[in-house]
Amino acid sequence: MTTWAPPTDRPTSAFEVEIPHALTVARHAIPRVIEGTIVPLGLFLIGLRVIGVWGAMFAGLGFVYAAMFTRRLTVPAAVLTRPAVLLNATSTDGLVSVLPDDEGAAYQAATALLRAGHRRIALVGRNTAVERDPVRSIAATPRLRGVRRALAEHRVRLIAAGQTENWDPEDGYDVTGHLLRLGRPPTGIVCMNDRLAFGAYQAITEAGLAVPGDVSVVSFDDDPIASWLRPGLTTAALPHEPMGRLAVELLLADPGEDGQRVVPMPLITRSSIAAPPG
Repeated sequence: MTTWAPPTDRPTSAFEVEIPHALTVARHAIPRVIEGTIVPLGLFLIGLRVIGVWGAMFAGLGFVYAAMFTRRLTVPAAVLTRPAVLLNATSTDGLVSVLPDDEGAAYQAATALLRAGHRRIALVGRNTAVERDPVRSIAATPRLRGVRRALAEHRVRLIAAGQTENWDPEDGYDVTGHLLRLGRPPTGIVCMNDRLAFGAYQAITEAGLAVPGDVSVVSFDDDPIASWLRPGLTTAALPHEPMGRLAVELLLADPGEDGQRVVPMPLITRSSIAAPPG
């Protein structure tokens, strides 16, 4: 696995990069793309923020085929007829994949809590069925692994790993409520995505507690909701633009042998982490 970092001399937006052969990267997504379809987009690569799966053919160069959620895809036979790069996805077809560094992001997120002084740390969003099924998600397992690795380096163990059926606000609300009723509740919570964190915030508030004064929260994805929460949510951002840029660059350079290229997920520090109470 190779870790890729965006070059410092490039424009900050992948949607503004000029690429040879008149290939440009478009600024906006096309809504309501149907799961599993290939969308012929001519000379434009449409960004990751779409519904479902999309592909783009670049004037005979090949395909970028991507998923909205990080998971394993079944790649259509038509895509396999030309050079192709998978974006935010893997397959069993021997194609190059560009993925977010979920494990590294989880390590950063847990480390942020540890550096603030937290030792009673819980996780919200475990789902063993999803962790065993790469078609549903390949993000859950590396995120869990990264959290555990960071804690192990400080000789700390999770006090609880709350199981959820989905990664939605109501799931975060229910599990966090249960955690707060423990005899020694957590002072720090790692949520597996921002939607779970939204529910966690609600449960903490309803328990008469505050973020981050009583409970610190850190999460993943940097969904728009993260900056709207009060206090703002510290979260590891999905690197949409660097991933899109790398996928196009790999396609233009000839993807070559299969393998994974992982792109760092920066930790966006806001106001949801503080020292534990007392």
